[in-house]
Amino acid sequence: MSSLADHTAVIRHGAGVYSEDLADFVRQLADVAATRILTVGDEQYNDPIEPQKFETATIEKYLDELVEEVADMFAYASIIVLKAIALKRTIDEGTSA
Repeated sequence: MSSLADHTAVIRHGAGVYSEDLADFVRQLADVAATRILTVGDEQYNDPIEPQKFETATIEKYLDELVEEVADMFAYASIIVLKAIALKRTIDEGTSA
């Protein structure tokens, strides 16, 4: 994840991010997601004999888990928004002092 912090799109943020850089950032973020599937996800969900757990889950189980995952994403998004607002407040207070 730290490699994303050094990405051109992050560095140029606010100064003009080129579409190519933004697309490359999205690709690299997708690579992070794929790597997580192959590491943490593999350890937690992969069985060399059985199919992936999502393949054999009933639709009811899958829908329940989908609701839980979306709820988690909403919680994470809320935390990010909270932190962004707190950071903006800190910046605003610093510039008005």
